[in-house]
Amino acid sequence: MSTHLDEISELDISDYLATLRRRWWLLVLVPLLAAVGAYLAASMRAPSYSGSATLFVSPGPDPGGDLASGLSAASLLARTYSGLVTSAPVMERVIAAEQLPDTVLKLTERVKARQQPDTQLIVISATDSNATMAAELTNVTANTFIQWAAEQQLPGRVLVVSRATPSEVASGLPPIAYAVSALLLGIATAATGIVLYERSNQRVWSPRDVQRNMDLPVLVSLPRPRNGVAVETAVAPDSPISEATCSLRTRLQFATRPRGLGAITLTSAQNDEGQSLVATNLAVVLAQAGHRVILVDGDIRHPRHHQLLGLPELPGLSNWLADPGCRLQRLVIDLSTSHARHLGPLPGLHLLPAGTSHASSGRLTSERVETLMAALKVMADVIVIDAPPVLTPPDSILLAGASDDAVLVVGTGRTRPEILGTAVATLKSTGVHVPGIVLIRTDRERQAS
Repeated sequence: MSTHLDEISELDISDYLATLRRRWWLLVLVPLLAAVGAYLAASMRAPSYSGSATLFVSPGPDPGGDLASGLSAASLLARTYSGLVTSAPVMERVIAAEQLPDTVLKLTERVKARQQPDTQLIVISATDSNATMAAELTNVTANTFIQWAAEQQLPGRVLVVSRATPSEVASGLPPIAYAVSALLLGIATAATGIVLYERSNQRVWSPRDVQRNMDLPVLVSLPRPRNGVAVETAVAPDSPISEATCSLRTRLQFATRPRGLGAITLTSAQNDEGQSLVATNLAVVLAQAGHRVILVDGDIRHPRHHQLLGLPELPGLSNWLADPGCRLQRLVIDLSTSHARHLGPLPGLHLLPAGTSHASSGRLTSERVETLMAALKVMADVIVIDAPPVLTPPDSILLAGASDDAVLVVGTGRTRPEILGTAVATLKSTGVHVPGIVLIRTDRERQAS
């Protein structure tokens, strides 16, 4: 039980640290602005000086009492008198004596009195932007209270032990201390805000996020494609994305034993997750391994593979769906002879484009999909289908249901865990085998970082 809790705790800490790393600029910017603002505010504020005077309270002559009772009575008097120092009658006299513009309430914010614990001493302090005035206000308050107490014939005697003198140093903290405090508070505030925002706006960022929410393995995590290079497996076989795609090919081969690879549908939960990129590169490495591969651009509403391979828009799947008399073999392009722009010949790889007529989903029926799969399996060893997102019109469900395997592609930072769970459940409801999930780093991860 404790081991499980330790794993959860370690998992949460790792997630928090990863979240803070993605938003590091906020963790720097917010505390920095807070520190600069606090420093400037403290620097522009007028200095404040403080004066301090000490009074001694004596209970007066009491022949009948012993020393202990006398000290106790004096301490009680000191406590009482400390409250009377800032009473309205005393403050009114101070205002009149010093000709102050303050009200009684305002003056009591500047003048304070407190008893030294368990003693007969009262400490009076006053603040002002002028050091001399602070000392004078303190001494006037002390003298005024003593005079007022005598007039009121209060018990005991009050004596001045020490008078206030002008201070050479302003009271309060220096500006740099306020800046450091604001910096620390800014770090704590920014970190808390970032974590709370991420918690309320959760996305799938890592294999750990998938494992926490799904009962499916992550087959591979693909790095972000290099700028301007979509099919790295064809032009840079030693690149990180090529090596990761080869690892995906190997894992799929192990996941489909003993029957072997057949028709594989790659789909996603939402648009722009990166499944077209994964499908193209997977088809290339399968062909490089000696398989006869047909890559099917199954997203007839948003075709992409002719663009990724540098080909013009050509007749394809939508044309075959629209014309029952159209021969499928004539629509499949042999990429070993029809050179993809900037890629050169791709031996063993064929492409069935999405087509030019963009047929509606009503023409993609389960019967037509079965016919399509039967015809394609005669022409190739492996069929890689790039299908539309699962949670859109039913084309993806029809294609996945007729396939041997379906792989869900997740772009980091794009999909909420609950949406991913719905997509997985939808795929599994077709009866297709779902060997796992492919993570691919996206531009959103760059923006978040």
